[in-house]
Amino acid sequence: DSKGNDNIVLVPLRARAGYLTGYEDPEFIETLPAYRLPGLSNGTFRMFEVYGHSMSPTFSESDTVIARFVENLAEIRDDRCYVILTKRDGIVVKRVINRIQSDGKLILNSDNQRHASEYPPLVIDPTDVLEMWYISLYMSRQMRKPGEMLSRLIDVESRLTILEDKERNRLLK
Repeated sequence: DSKGNDNIVLVPLRARAGYLTGYEDPEFIETLPAYRLPGLSNGTFRMFEVYGHSMSPTFSESDTVIARFVENLAEIRDDRCYVILTKRDGIVVKRVINRIQSDGKLILNSDNQRHASEYPPLVIDPTDVLEMWYISLYMSRQMRKPGEMLSRLIDVESRLTILEDKERNRLLK
């Protein structure tokens, strides 16, 4: 911006292929839309549109994730979500297990358990990683369904309300 602060660059779906070849080119990056978001000023950030269903229900297709650049792969924390730019698989959004120290590998998992066979884990060498971005937050156009425990609690509450209503009606008769 005019004050020298990094804006958050958006990598929309239509620009994904170009980003694979232009991610290090400042002139290409300048052609992408850029935004400022409050509270995201320490670090370099990118926004990526989510493509596909591999991370459902955590992220849905067309959600936008906002991620901070990871300087050192040793910083990767287990079971956190990242955007990974790889030589072999392109741009992927995955939950990462860091086994660089013990096995020299990163394990990239999908969250979609309904179709787990369609989204097997990817085991990659750190040398295959071109960029790594830690997902800090996301924006969605879809309201998520309540979690399983919340659904169960709502069900129990509704049954209790019905029982209370029946008891109240019984006492009034």
